[in-house]
Amino acid sequence: MVAKNANLSLQVKNVIETLKRIDEYTVSIGGYMVDSNLSSPKEAPYGSITIRIPQEKLDEALNQFQSIAVKVVSKQVYGYDITEEYIDIETRLNTLTANQKRFKEIMDQATKPDDILKIQQQIFNLQDQIDELYGRQKYMEQTAKTAKITVYLSTDEFALPYTGGESFRPEVIFKTAVRSLIQNLQKIAALFIWIIVYTPLILIIIITSILIRKKFFKKQ
Repeated sequence: MVAKNANLSLQVKNVIETLKRIDEYTVSIGGYMVDSNLSSPKEAPYGSITIRIPQEKLDEALNQFQSIAVKVVSKQVYGYDITEEYIDIETRLNTLTANQKRFKEIMDQATKPDDILKIQQQIFNLQDQIDELYGRQKYMEQTAKTAKITVYLSTDEFALPYTGGESFRPEVIFKTAVRSLIQNLQKIAALFIWIIVYTPLILIIIITSILIRKKFFKKQ
């Protein structure tokens, strides 16, 4: 049993419209949306969407999403084997079920109320463990049948997360540094505005305080 995931970073013309198209396409092939996010910073609109689709539709979906992009910034497809964990859960379920059956047989033979209550508690505890493992097993089966795709979207290539062979991209570093500089300058400008607005009030308070002190010392 192999679970497959994929990540796409796409530069697009319209983030909102692309999110809508991806969602509609996902539903049309029997998938569903897991979550979706949208933000609109001053630099560039940015959004992301995570979907699950039938695993056999993975390549088709990736091609479809790439076809609606201005540029594919990065693409990553990977899988991980969950067979061993699934078999381990199956083994534990068989063991717990056998133990539960044995406790039920013992309870049928018990006569003392205290013994019956203790055995029932053991049966309930075993059932809780069985239910938990059974739920995990069903989740793994569903995971193996579907592929998860996370698509990152922006009108600005440099706003997108990047996964690929190139770990060093000078243009990204430069643009990030410029944005950081602009943001810091904006913060400094905002601080000066606050100072200008509050300066008259501060001066009034200082002058009033000085006058009150002078008047007090004169009385003394």
